[in-house]
Amino acid sequence: MSGGFSAALFFGLLFGPFGPCFLAGFPFFSGGADLSPGFSFLALFAGSPGLFGLFLFTPGLVFLRPRGPVLAALITVLLIIDIDLSKNNASGFLPKNDNFFSIRDKNMGENVRKLGPGRLVIASHNDGKVKEINELLSPLGIEAVSAKKLGLDDPEETGTTFAENAELKALAAARAADLPSLADDSGLAVTALSGAPGIFSARWAGESRDFNAAMKKVESALFDSGTEDFSAKFVCALSLAWPDGHTETFEGEVKGVLCFPPRGNKGFGYDPIFVPDGYHVTFAEMEPDEKHDISHRADAFRKLMKAHF
Repeated sequence: MSGGFSAALFFGLLFGPFGPCFLAGFPFFSGGADLSPGFSFLALFAGSPGLFGLFLFTPGLVFLRPRGPVLAALITVLLIIDIDLSKNNASGFLPKNDNFFSIRDKNMGENVRKLGPGRLVIASHNDGKVKEINELLSPLGIEAVSAKKLGLDDPEETGTTFAENAELKALAAARAADLPSLADDSGLAVTALSGAPGIFSARWAGESRDFNAAMKKVESALFDSGTEDFSAKFVCALSLAWPDGHTETFEGEVKGVLCFPPRGNKGFGYDPIFVPDGYHVTFAEMEPDEKHDISHRADAFRKLMKAHF
């Protein structure tokens, strides 16, 4: 055996065992492996010399009789398969944005999208909603920027459900800003009014967004109906969209009863007339942190958190 091949064999034996670490770490960066970032960086660090060791070690095996050539061929095939799989994973990777990436889900066996620190468009012109969503997101290091601040138009809400409207708003903002976007469509559903105002909750406030007028409209409709059932619920659909057209939606709700006249000035929208079950104060009388724990938006947000953070 020549000195060159002896050196190759020695180097391969020394570093070769670390090669699989490199190959295990690489797919994470292409969005295909169920590995934590920390483990992947460790694998890359420990395995980089080993990758070269494997390539040098493999030719050396050819000179080991009788099974050397067979073993060399087997390692070569495995290397080709692993690198090819990594390339396939990379081809399905997400668009290049700083605040999201893809990992492989253990249970589903497929890539899921995860959000990390960075900019996220809140597809709303409602300052109250944007403020509340921003308060939920800020502990995660996410910079929420409103569609209003970016000068994005508010698309026409043509959906027939909260989820449909949230999806079309999120998708329009994501494509316009070339960033992931989160949209909320929510409203008040009154039992005695067959779920009204529902998806038309904002429209009941008119173009001027006068929710004092909207609450009076709800009150009049209830008293005109002669009902004694003042039960209602807030419903929220949160839709997360990416510039490539992928969307995912999460729904939440909180049940309660309506009270008149309105009470409190800490909320927005219909908060002053809504008393959640188990409480004696309206949403508008609650401190923000207390409301965040039980609101319909918080319920939907918890589901989004579980899936994407």
